[in-house]
Amino acid sequence: MLWALLIALGVAQAWLGYALRELHRAAHALEDEKGRLMQQLQALKLERAALLRPERLRKEAARRGMRPPRAEQVWHEPGAEAR
Repeated sequence: MLWALLIALGVAQAWLGYALRELHRAAHALEDEKGRLMQQLQALKLERAALLRPERLRKEAARRGMRPPRAEQVWHEPGAEAR
């Protein structure tokens, strides 16, 4: 009877060890996926900001009563439109 109990405890310990290793592996996989998704989100935010920039400049110019900047002026460095 004691031997059966020891064998059962050994089997239970082995299964628990396996389950913990699998949980640990899954946790690392989730962290990796989270990092990848956060990088994608940051890239999408930057892309969105780049796409909205000309619209925002046009709205700001309209609010100030100025004519909107020409497309070639929007993307040049400061002072380029004076040339």
